[in-house]
Amino acid sequence: MTVPAGRFKDRITFQRRATASGLYQADGQSWSDVATDVAAWIKPLSGKEELIAERLQGVHAAVITVRDEAALASISTAWRILDTRTSDVFDIKHIAKNDFHDRFLTITCEAGAGDDAG
Repeated sequence: MTVPAGRFKDRITFQRRATASGLYQADGQSWSDVATDVAAWIKPLSGKEELIAERLQGVHAAVITVRDEAALASISTAWRILDTRTSDVFDIKHIAKNDFHDRFLTITCEAGAGDDAG
């Protein structure tokens, strides 16, 4: 798969859950940055509304393509992605290497479903 360089106009941050102990952490968990200012191509797929906690909430799916790099070697669906431009939080649903030389990662995500901002 060839992806033109001009497609990577978005900037994202990869985060993983970190356990923190302290008085001010209600649930004892926070997110720590793994890779910041990563060039990405965010391609929206669809939008829908789901009933979450007895209220309607908008959920939209997207495919995010990034260049594979060493900082992402242990990426998993337990991580999340933060769009640094819009502050949207994406839950990672699936990760695939999408070309013969494993130069790109294609990440299927959902935003709006379980945005754990803290």
